[in-house]
Amino acid sequence: MSAALAVLDDLEQALSASSPGRQHEIAAQVTSLFLAGPDPTEEQTALFARVLERLISKIETRVLVTLGERLAGEARAPGPIMGQLAGHEDIGVAGPVLSRHAALSDADLVEVCENRGQDHLAAICEREVVREPVTDVLVRRGDQRVALKITSNPGARFSEQGFETLSRRAAADPELAETLGLRPDVPRHIFCQILMRASENVRKRMIAVAGEDMHQEIREVLERIAGDLADQVPAESRYDRATQALLARYPGGRIAPEDILNLAVSGQNEELVAGLSLLSGLPITRVTQMLANERREEILILLKALGFAWVSVRTILQRANGKRLASEDFVAASEEFARTSEARARQVLGLWRQRESLH
Repeated sequence: MSAALAVLDDLEQALSASSPGRQHEIAAQVTSLFLAGPDPTEEQTALFARVLERLISKIETRVLVTLGERLAGEARAPGPIMGQLAGHEDIGVAGPVLSRHAALSDADLVEVCENRGQDHLAAICEREVVREPVTDVLVRRGDQRVALKITSNPGARFSEQGFETLSRRAAADPELAETLGLRPDVPRHIFCQILMRASENVRKRMIAVAGEDMHQEIREVLERIAGDLADQVPAESRYDRATQALLARYPGGRIAPEDILNLAVSGQNEELVAGLSLLSGLPITRVTQMLANERREEILILLKALGFAWVSVRTILQRANGKRLASEDFVAASEEFARTSEARARQVLGLWRQRESLH
């Protein structure tokens, strides 16, 4: 094999003068030569890569399809060549490499995810192992088919952010919800969110898969469907009517802080939440989470950014929680609100808006 590979240097010089048919033949012969026999040295692999790099820019797509299929399962295949094939715009060329070549790095796969279409993303979903940096992009950029495909892959690993993104998408996709809920690695809070949205049949399957150690927790969750956790899941639909009423009263959503204060004073809690959502540009669910959080740090930042004075903030906190706060809680909140810079609060609100726009 060493003697045969030595002639490749001369062969590289002759490529430019070769016809397309001859280049096809050369590609097949060189690949067969490289794959035959024992593992090549680094020097031989580099030489093979240089020859293929010259060929890839010249040979027809149908030849590249064959080349990709032959090299996809080969661990010895040169990394730069496989990265070039994986990023090819034709899915016939890229597909086998994206789905089967184990040596592609996460960086290679993320680049393809960010710059190619849904067919390329779907091919990546077929890999035996797909790690968190890649699945984060797949669940963000992928269409319904891609989301379901990667969620169905037992070798896929998801970050907390990836699971949260899938959970949000699953709210409008029953098939995705069931597939996600049946994964053994789904976090418990995501499992419970899906459980509450699911049909009775899906719930039964989820409970069966979850195992006996989770049955008590599942029963507790089901008993709380009418309670706090259930309120969080369908929050947007619960406040739709209030939002529509405010939009009719304030065209374009141009509602002022004093209008929101009046809503709080009059005990119109759903309109209060909807008004804060309109004024801040944050989703209803995000505002309700802030108001429900006993730490109150985020809601204080939000109200400071929106230009509320402390006397208005006190009223909103007292009315929105539905329960009277202790005097020491108000003192602590007042001090924290005073310490918060309005400029800094506006900067944080801008970051929240950017984050929500990506979901």
